[in-house]
Amino acid sequence: MIVNMYDPKDEVYINKLKKSRGIKLIRKYLSHIDVNKQCYIVNSLEEWQQIKDKFLDIVTCRTDTEIGTDIPNIHGATRKKDNIDDYIIENSPKVDNPSFICIELEPGSNERIYTKGGFLLNFDLDDSIKIGYVGPGFDCGEYCKGLAEHETWVIPWKKSEVYRKDAIDRYRIGKIKQIPYADTAISRMVFLIGEYKDRMREIIKVFPKRYVGIDPKLFHKLQKDVIIPLWERQEELKKDGLLKFGVELNVVDDNKLVPFEIEMPDIFKTKYDDNYEKKLNKQKSRMFFAREQEKRNLMRFRKAKGIVLASKYLPSLIPFSGLKIVSSKEEWEKIKDNYPDRLTTRTDTIIGDLPIVKIDETTGSKEEIPNIIDEIKKQNPNGVLLILEKETPTNPKYENDGGFNVAFYEGDSVVIELVGKGFDSKSITREKAVHERYIIPWDKISFVKDKSDLIRRNYLVPNSSTDLVVNKDEYSKQRQERLEFLESKHEDMFKAEKAIPTEYKPVDIQIIKGILDNIVFELYKNRNELLRDGLRNFNVQGNIVDGKTEVLEFFRHERLKERSKGEER
Repeated sequence: MIVNMYDPKDEVYINKLKKSRGIKLIRKYLSHIDVNKQCYIVNSLEEWQQIKDKFLDIVTCRTDTEIGTDIPNIHGATRKKDNIDDYIIENSPKVDNPSFICIELEPGSNERIYTKGGFLLNFDLDDSIKIGYVGPGFDCGEYCKGLAEHETWVIPWKKSEVYRKDAIDRYRIGKIKQIPYADTAISRMVFLIGEYKDRMREIIKVFPKRYVGIDPKLFHKLQKDVIIPLWERQEELKKDGLLKFGVELNVVDDNKLVPFEIEMPDIFKTKYDDNYEKKLNKQKSRMFFAREQEKRNLMRFRKAKGIVLASKYLPSLIPFSGLKIVSSKEEWEKIKDNYPDRLTTRTDTIIGDLPIVKIDETTGSKEEIPNIIDEIKKQNPNGVLLILEKETPTNPKYENDGGFNVAFYEGDSVVIELVGKGFDSKSITREKAVHERYIIPWDKISFVKDKSDLIRRNYLVPNSSTDLVVNKDEYSKQRQERLEFLESKHEDMFKAEKAIPTEYKPVDIQIIKGILDNIVFELYKNRNELLRDGLRNFNVQGNIVDGKTEVLEFFRHERLKERSKGEER
């Protein structure tokens, strides 16, 4: 049976099929971005050959089945029409009574190698929209099948929220790190090479090797062209039984959105369960969703409290997935098998005690933990070791793109201090180096958007455009001291020498914009809650890793003075 998707007389048949029904719903609810020129459903190779000549050259073919029938994860294919025969022959045995959807898209809409990404949206009209995104080179099929997940958001289903211009930052709940991204990139390239064997070199050359994050213009286009139009038709959606449903979209040149289908709950729930629930459950297991009793214990300790506060106010920027306090070697013995061979640790003391000194925060072998605990106890019997759980390995110190310290002085100003490649935030807080410094008057924070604003408004310290960054001689001295420090930590000095520039390169303007948007302005908006937590004058410390800001902890200005006293003992 050959069915024209857009012939009303076949609607009853189309509504029995999973993907076909969803494609038809696109034309009803998102017709303003629909790119399907024509669409036919066939059930055999012979039927396809009867309609092949209706298509020009390139055809997208997808495997479909009746509602209530299991269907394996079968990729669609975009090929020259003469090669669609192979797709139908290959996939016919995989499904009982298969149907094949043959689609001709508007030119440029069926790109597979040069895509700008893909979205999977889950709408719950009683709760929220959950948005998953994969970046350039990928498509929504990768996300739907659980093969890749690069950024995620959860936006409350309220008019005031779906219209928010800052929803991209306010409601982001996850963003992939570079190492796991590389794994997804390799898998995707292998798939594309299998589909386009004659273009292997081209695929390897052009495929993005790093994930830089979604284009904000694309996210806003998603709001404008998909989320808001569906908000405005929610009553009609409810009448059609669409209280909970999914939307799949690809992105091509010029951020053009290509919708694939609207999925009803019976098909979409499986995809949602396999993707978002895992993400949300992982989020709920993170330390800042710990039981209140655990949180109260963490808040007794200096650095642990700073990490908890950072995770409360800036959760999307925290690189840690868990935090454990170890107070003795016996305690460590009981839990050590739960941790990998290399760990990131911090020394800590109860608030009011002097800090532990001469034991640097470290990433090292877990075999060293008993010795570290012994050293802590020599200085303070109540001292503890913090085990910081991370989902990805910590880079060597020389691979940092820099570090920052943002000092908030409620009602007065915000001071941003930065160091560059190969340095980290400890270089600033221990007064070893500062390469750039900006001071923003408190009442001007909302008017500063990027580095050019900082320079134009003359918010430089020293207050001169000729002293924008550290001078050459001072930087050279600091670089040498940094290399000596790295050598004392047994870092690979050949790589360290190569990684740290001999001449200072200013911190990238996008990094500074990120600090302004995601730290300074975000905390400025939440100043009333900060004051309720006793945070009037405080610092936010972090590093720049793989081009992105990672917040490590909050701490009071007084702690720098206390550190000096401790080091004098």
